[in-house]
Parts: sequence; C-alpha cells; structure tokens
Amino acid sequence: MLRNPKAAVSRRDARDRPARPGVHLEGCERTERRRVGRCVGASSVNPVDTLRRLFAITSAPDPVPLVIPDELTVYGADWCGDCRRAKRHLDAAGVAYRWVDLTQDRAAKAMLDAAGLRAIPVIATVDGRILVEPSNAELRGLVESLT
Repeated sequence: MLRNPKAAVSRRDARDRPARPGVHLEGCERTERRRVGRCVGASSVNPVDTLRRLFAITSAPDPVPLVIPDELTVYGADWCGDCRRAKRHLDAAGVAYRWVDLTQDRAAKAMLDAAGLRAIPVIATVDGRILVEPSNAELRGLVESLT
C-alpha cells in the first residue's frame, strides 16, 4: 500500500512526458545534471566545456624541449620489444650509444614526460634529432647518417 498515491502518479507521469531540451535527456545521470545544471547531451551546452567542468580537465602544459645529449642516447625499457629491436639494429651496425633504462632511471622518465614523449624507444642524436618508436627504415637512415 502506498502512503501517498498522488506522488506515485506524478512520478509515473514524469517518466511518460518528453524531456525538455537542455534539461534532461534519456540516459543522463543525476550526478551530471547536478554538477552541470543541464544534461551533457543538450544541444545548447558546449560538450567540451561540460566535460572540463565535470572532470576538471585543464590544458596540458607546453612540452619542455628534450636536452640534446653529448652522444647517441636510446631511452627505453628491457620489456619493450621495439626497444630491443632498436638496440639490435644499432649493435649490428656497430654504432656506439648510451642506453637509459626508464624503469630504473626516474629522472630520465620525468624528463621525457616533461617533453611530451610517452612512447618508447626514444632515440636522441647529437645533432638534435629525436626519433620516437622508429621503424626499421628510420633506424637504417639513422645508421647511414652516423657512419
């Protein structure tokens, strides 16, 4: 038995009525409406601004340029297949390089993160070129330019 039958009817009627634009769309979560004041999918709301408000997204800082090393440097990790492939390529060509393992060197990892370089291997040359996840052709070109 319902205590207030009028309340049950009004809830049922609210579900049957079409949503007003910009206030509620089907599938909208209550928490999103409460935070934003409108449904995320509403046509009058800029979705990017809404997401920024919902998730407090701030713009990423500008990347810091990577320091130019005094010798060819390969940043990577032992578990990375592309890193092992790059090392094999350089070893087979007899090119001298410095290996920096990012799983052990937190300062080097922070430096690459600050530069916006998230993929490995990262190969930094003396002349300022930076190769990120180089292909075999790029590695051959690097070896040819160094020898």
